[in-house]
Amino acid sequence: MQLTVKAFALLKERLGTGQVVVELKEGATLGDLIRTLASKYGRDLENILLTDDGALADEVVVSLNDTKVDNADAPLKEGSIIFFIPPLSGGGV
Repeated sequence: MQLTVKAFALLKERLGTGQVVVELKEGATLGDLIRTLASKYGRDLENILLTDDGALADEVVVSLNDTKVDNADAPLKEGSIIFFIPPLSGGGV
């Protein structure tokens, strides 16, 4: 199945682009997607997006088809759009 991944800030830098299309097997989960991205774009992606026990990191907001997701076991389907939004930082007031 084909999925679209959109990333911002630090994650966009790691991917080298703000959007990638990924091909995964039917029945894949969000965790499978993250591990696939990490194998292609660097293991540090997995370290940013997942905790040591495989849960989604609290610091990154993940949206699956316009719904916030808190579980790496969330199932994906053909045409899913996944947003990875890392924490933002900015200047002082």
